[in-house]
Amino acid sequence: MTDFLAQIRDPNFTFTVRDLGSFLLPVTASLLGLVYAGLIYWFQGALEKLTHSRTFLEDILAAHGKVLLDFLAFASLLSLFAYFDLRLLGSITFWAFATIVTVDLLRATAERGYFVTLFSDKSIPEGYGKFRAFFRKIRNAGPVHWWAAGAPLLLTVVYPVWVNSKGGFQWTLSDRALSITLLTTTGLSLLHVRSLLLEAIEARKAFAERLESSDQERLQNLERPETYWDSSKRAIECKVLIERLSSIGMKMWTDLPDLAGTDDWDSTKIEKPVLKDLPVVNDDGSCHINVVLPLFASDAETRDCIIKWGRRILEVFAGSKSSVSRYALSFFRKDGPSEFPHFGMIRATKSDVLRNLNKNLSDRDFIKAMPGKFLSAGVA
Repeated sequence: MTDFLAQIRDPNFTFTVRDLGSFLLPVTASLLGLVYAGLIYWFQGALEKLTHSRTFLEDILAAHGKVLLDFLAFASLLSLFAYFDLRLLGSITFWAFATIVTVDLLRATAERGYFVTLFSDKSIPEGYGKFRAFFRKIRNAGPVHWWAAGAPLLLTVVYPVWVNSKGGFQWTLSDRALSITLLTTTGLSLLHVRSLLLEAIEARKAFAERLESSDQERLQNLERPETYWDSSKRAIECKVLIERLSSIGMKMWTDLPDLAGTDDWDSTKIEKPVLKDLPVVNDDGSCHINVVLPLFASDAETRDCIIKWGRRILEVFAGSKSSVSRYALSFFRKDGPSEFPHFGMIRATKSDVLRNLNKNLSDRDFIKAMPGKFLSAGVA
């Protein structure tokens, strides 16, 4: 075992790093061009055919494609520097690569983790800022995706540094360390290229077959709206909206321990707004949610609550990965088992929300700027 570790720590290569660089430079440069073409193919062609999960796949593909481009761009640069025996530039490039690829691998894992969060019992607790939510998504990704991110780092960054530090830590990489980095980055790139290119072609064929059947359906129902979401698409969008509402602390009333299992409750039993039922996502790309308000001492407090939570909901919806573009929020109070007096409604489009978020408005002015709003006489 000791001899094996010694061989790994001090590998004996029969070639020089310059020979390796001259051999790998055309290989990595060609792969870099192919990967760029493959990503362009996906974003401009194949992903256009996805109706259910295009937004998620775009982000996942972009994140993993960026990691692959990191590997190939670094391998090409390092091959060039090795060929001209520019070890200092090669070492500087290595440390820059180590930083960049670590960040990009974490981002790719976070994208996977967000996808896992939507389709599992895992969650991102309310009140988490962007930084904590980012690492919570990584945690939610699970061991398989942790290993998928950790293994490349071990091979391309940790292992070369370990070999290079045999006689003490050095910032400048030895020929052995540079050779190991070139081999591992190129090898990992070759493993990833197949999934981005060959699978893209196979998926495109499957999309074409589905399009033929969907064209037949359109001929049978010419009056179907241009934006039409089937039940699968609506279910995905509903999960995204629920997760976004949970991130700001808004839950279904059935998820509250004090209320679960009974309908005999009213607004005096809650301290902040809750969902009356699940978000309704329509087949035309719009959504409607019903919110139950707590009981306040004055109508002014009720009005302020509608304005505050109306803005928070619209803001997290517009900033999410959801494709829903039109929102309708209704606000009620629960006075008994089946008594729900209506206090207000806010309607807006995604573009309305994003446009006014950039204006730095107060909550009241922000809601006033929305095209559709209604408050009952008592709280107006």
